[in-house]
Amino acid sequence: MKRFKGLVIENFQSHERTEIAFSEGLNVFVGPSDSGKSAILRALRWVLYNQPRGSDFIRTGASRCRVTLILSDGTHIVRERSSSVNRYLIRDPEGKERIFEGFGSDVPREVLEAHGMIPLQLDEDRELTLQIAQQLEGPFLLSESGGTRARSIGRISGAHLLDLAQNETARDQRSVSSRIRFVEEEMKRREEELKPYEVLPRFREQLNRAAALREEAGRKMELLERLRGLKERWEDCRSEMTRERRRLVSLSKVPEAEKIFSRLMEDGARLSRIRKRADDWRRGREEKAHWQMVRFRTTRLGEGAQRIAEAERLLERRNRLRRLRDNRLHLVREMDRERRVVERTVSLPAASLLVDDLGDAVFKLRKLERGKKHWVDAEGERAEVERTLRRLEGVQKAEALWEGAEASSRLHQALVDRRKRLLELRERIEKGMRYIAEREEEIRRKSEEMIRAFERMGRCPTCGMRFGPDLLKHLAEELQGGESGAAAGKGDSGASQGFGRGEGSAQPGGGQTGVAGTAGKGDPAGVGGARSGTGSPGRGDRPAGAGDR
Repeated sequence: MKRFKGLVIENFQSHERTEIAFSEGLNVFVGPSDSGKSAILRALRWVLYNQPRGSDFIRTGASRCRVTLILSDGTHIVRERSSSVNRYLIRDPEGKERIFEGFGSDVPREVLEAHGMIPLQLDEDRELTLQIAQQLEGPFLLSESGGTRARSIGRISGAHLLDLAQNETARDQRSVSSRIRFVEEEMKRREEELKPYEVLPRFREQLNRAAALREEAGRKMELLERLRGLKERWEDCRSEMTRERRRLVSLSKVPEAEKIFSRLMEDGARLSRIRKRADDWRRGREEKAHWQMVRFRTTRLGEGAQRIAEAERLLERRNRLRRLRDNRLHLVREMDRERRVVERTVSLPAASLLVDDLGDAVFKLRKLERGKKHWVDAEGERAEVERTLRRLEGVQKAEALWEGAEASSRLHQALVDRRKRLLELRERIEKGMRYIAEREEEIRRKSEEMIRAFERMGRCPTCGMRFGPDLLKHLAEELQGGESGAAAGKGDSGASQGFGRGEGSAQPGGGQTGVAGTAGKGDPAGVGGARSGTGSPGRGDRPAGAGDR
């Protein structure tokens, strides 16, 4: 059980600083009048129950007051008050502090739990402090009214629970009665509101009859439209028959015209045969000149084929020499590595390991010597091949042509891939636009369904507000305005789609030059139709190469 161990009063009423040490058992404060005995009890009551209220108890001439209560377990409860500070502070035996502010006229629950002197709550407006009595207060409960004594005894014995249950039941009964009256009044009001709609069944019957008449009128209108169409067709047929009769009258001289037409057809056939023979003679003369030119240009074709075959053979030989050179370099590096291994293993104590390594090294050294001999032979052969290649001036031109052709092929493949990706992107964009259109249509449909549902309910399901015609019209306009605003930012992505165009032009010094395609609408890079050509050897001094650049 906790007890008071000490009390420190600072600037509280007549006490500038007073320290009191309590002893176990009964403690009595003795002194003349106006010496501060009652102020000690007020300070103790202030730190325990935050009473009295206000700040009139601050000592005259001081700006703040503080009361510290020390409990037997080492807990310090500090109550401070000034013009800007109003707080409780609890310091536990370990020295950890907790500050409480903004509690108003109440006492923080942590402070009550710290000293354990919790007042007895009689009702909502009154509580009883069982541990501290006021000055000049009578014996316990004898000076209180009968109701206070009854509530106190009931609180101690637990009878207040019955009073609380009775009060709650009465309050619930009043609430239910009020609710019943409200519902009955609401029912009467709704019945009055429904009286104007008693004629709805008769209106429903009239509406059904009107709908049936409308359907019948629709069928009659369809029949009328079909009859009008048949009448127009009949008038067209009659007009056509009149025109055909006039045409038959005008064709009375057709047999004579047919004879003239037959003679003209025969003359035309003879003229066509004459023109065909003239064209055949002209084409034959042109082909004769063409083949004479081909014969003149291909007189040295055999010599060129021999030189190309010789160049291919020399290229193959040069590649073989390069491989031999690489093998020689590998063997030289291997020989150096083996020599370093031999040098590192000279000082090994194991003689058998040294003999084995030396045997392997000798074997590899002989292998390297044979490789060196082959390399020397290959070097001589390579020098001869290089001299032969220098004599062949057309090899470099052939390599340039081959590299140009490969570059053109790579460029063409890249353009094909880019066109394929472009088509895929356009297809994905079209799918996206279709998806957006579907979602917009679904939003519009759902909005219309929501408006119709609100019209059927007549009242907001959340707040209960009634829907009037103006409110529903405004809501429909807001939804339609949101749809049109969303659709306004959507462009016509499929319009003005075009592709670039590439053209090639023959250059006198080289092959056909590929020109990048110009950008078309929808294809800003101009890659839709770029072409690159590879030309034939020209008449210039530079080697004929690939025409792409």
